[in-house]
Amino acid sequence: MNFLNLNLKSFLKIFLVSSVPIVAWSSSRPNNLKPSIKTFTMLCIGLFIFGLGESILVVSQYGVTPWTVLAEGFAKKIDIGIGLSTFIVSVIVLFLWLPLKLKPGLGTVMNIFIIAMTMGGRRSATCASRPAIRLRASCLASLVMQRRCRVCWIREASRTC
Repeated sequence: MNFLNLNLKSFLKIFLVSSVPIVAWSSSRPNNLKPSIKTFTMLCIGLFIFGLGESILVVSQYGVTPWTVLAEGFAKKIDIGIGLSTFIVSVIVLFLWLPLKLKPGLGTVMNIFIIAMTMGGRRSATCASRPAIRLRASCLASLVMQRRCRVCWIREASRTC
């Protein structure tokens, strides 16, 4: 039993992140409204990939993240697209930050726009043709890509700890 407990602790240590990893494209200071071109480019690419993965999961109908469930329910209730509903829900949540006196950064604002645009454009393009094999392959590719990003982030985090 002690052996199992030791292995479980060492396995779970991978997921303990005590600080945000610093990589080549990291911003020089928090809440930087004028990041370098490299930082801004990596932010936009990462948000686009995330939005693309979310939209593929929505179209595949195999399940989505909790935030997308909220946006999808909102979209179906008032009969709008998932991209627009993601944008509206994100803006509402951003306004709920005001009483907390939290200042949103550039990443937060870009998150709202890029993910909403990516999800809005991807759904209409993919729904036009629905071969089951293509949907399964795109869903699998999305899951693999999201998992790979998480693994890379965890690996970077463990290096800086």
